[in-house]
Amino acid sequence: MENNTNGLNSFGGEQGKDKHFNSKKALKLLEGLRLAQQQIKYPNIPEHALPRPKYSDRTANALTKCIIDYVNLIGGIAERRNSMGRYLQPKTYTNVFGKKVQLGKGKYIPTTGRKGTSDISGVFKGVPLAIEVKIGKDRLSEAQQAYKVHFEESGGWYCIAKDFQGFYIEFSKQFIL
Repeated sequence: MENNTNGLNSFGGEQGKDKHFNSKKALKLLEGLRLAQQQIKYPNIPEHALPRPKYSDRTANALTKCIIDYVNLIGGIAERRNSMGRYLQPKTYTNVFGKKVQLGKGKYIPTTGRKGTSDISGVFKGVPLAIEVKIGKDRLSEAQQAYKVHFEESGGWYCIAKDFQGFYIEFSKQFIL
């Protein structure tokens, strides 16, 4: 897909100033990009036979998928970061009476990553991206705020995404698509 560098979004309105640009339009744009990519990838399959992509931004997982797919579809690279630790289940065995017995307690292993790291990392046009997904009343922690400041001071672009429309508008402003 060609990058649009004249400051207009795909719907003809100026980005951030189009009162009628809403989340449904942003998601439809993403679905259109994905369908176009499928048509290129599978040229021998008629358009009506390709599965229609469906996107939503109602949950953190769905919004994360939207953002990652969008950045990847327009020529960048983005991926989800797993910054949580993990829990190791305690060992169990079956004794001679057929009863399951648990040995010890489970153990939590903290992440080896940096505290406050973003949910999505990527690069677009040579600029490092860090995108934190926040749904509903979720807010940045102190560690995330410190990471944001450090990341921006290092020359990266940091975004807090609450919905796909907001992300699309901010991304478009930053990279003049």
